[in-house]
Amino acid sequence: MKVLHINFCDIHGGAAIAAYRINKALNFCGINSQILVKEKFSTDKTIIPVKKVKFSNLRTICGNIYELMYLKKYKKKKNVIFSVAKVGVNIIDENSLKEADIIHLHWINGGIVSLKQLKKLSNLKKPIVWTLHDMWPFTGGCHYAGNCNKYKNMCGKCNILESEKTKDLSTQIFNEKKKIFDNMKMEVVCCSNWLANCAKESELFKDKKITVIPNCIDENLYKPIDSKIAKKILNLDINKKYILFGADNSVKDERKGYKYLIESLKIFANSEFNNNIELMVFGGVGEEKNLPFKIRFFGRLHDDVSLNLVYSAADVFVAPSLEDNLPNTIMESLFSGTPVVAFNIGGIPDMIKHKFNGYLAKKNDSMDLCRGIEYILSNCNKNENIRKNCRNFAIENFNEENIANQYIKIYKNILT
Repeated sequence: MKVLHINFCDIHGGAAIAAYRINKALNFCGINSQILVKEKFSTDKTIIPVKKVKFSNLRTICGNIYELMYLKKYKKKKNVIFSVAKVGVNIIDENSLKEADIIHLHWINGGIVSLKQLKKLSNLKKPIVWTLHDMWPFTGGCHYAGNCNKYKNMCGKCNILESEKTKDLSTQIFNEKKKIFDNMKMEVVCCSNWLANCAKESELFKDKKITVIPNCIDENLYKPIDSKIAKKILNLDINKKYILFGADNSVKDERKGYKYLIESLKIFANSEFNNNIELMVFGGVGEEKNLPFKIRFFGRLHDDVSLNLVYSAADVFVAPSLEDNLPNTIMESLFSGTPVVAFNIGGIPDMIKHKFNGYLAKKNDSMDLCRGIEYILSNCNKNENIRKNCRNFAIENFNEENIANQYIKIYKNILT
């Protein structure tokens, strides 16, 4: 059985990391699994970059300009992704695709698979599995719909495009997807129950078979390191409490909730821990925000060793995302034995059990987020079970072999 995953890149971004880990787990379980990517950053031999053709870079630039022309008519919200998928790389002639028994799609935006090429993939009559890492596959172009439910019927008057037209670019993309998906045989996998419910309610995927399979991590890559040792290696004060926040583009992406973290910490400044606290941030650099305690910005951390150290040094990881699927950061923190405080949104309740391995705060409630941080800092030293619960829950639900076998079961079913 040969499985070919298709994703924009291999190790940068949440979806890429998740796909890379699934690919690794499948190979570990004896499946011939590879990933076809537009951009390759690792040295992994199972990652195959698409063939470079003449003037590849120029074609990419022209493609980006072409897609921007579609968006130029609209006042698109800044820092919000909206993918048109009009341009892609010619992957149909790739040898890895021809040899594959199963095509496994992941995050196919960024100019790797256009909607036209998606139709061509469907015409190959090979079994297709699509793991959704956000909402784009069943919307008119947005990756997260926010408070909009138009994807349940028909997109138009798009909030992200700030459009007042009943039929706009989102309608056009939505209709194009519908024509493709109505004739496309595929099985849909969602990483969280929340995303699965959204997909089931959508007009585009309501008739598709949808299975929930979470992402996975190698439990030997992320494991608890003695907090004092981790702090010493990172040159941190072993007597201080450290609050950790981090994500891809953590500070600038409004969806990651940095604003709410700062608000909660300003409230937290009046607590008993005030003089003994520091904030650590990875994935972005921002301002001090007039907090009464120090902020350490680590920038982007791409290797697992550094991330494992930072999680282990932290007393609590805070993930105040306003909308998210199944964040890798939360999973990494749990495997490292560090409790997580987050808003009760999206797929996060699949990962955090309230006051068991973390704290689920009310959405957009900075005060409750502050209560959660206080709860973890107050109880972790008194109750070591919280840290043990983090690791045990993660191994039970997100270990590689278990997740790989769930995918193998789907592969075998669609091949027969």
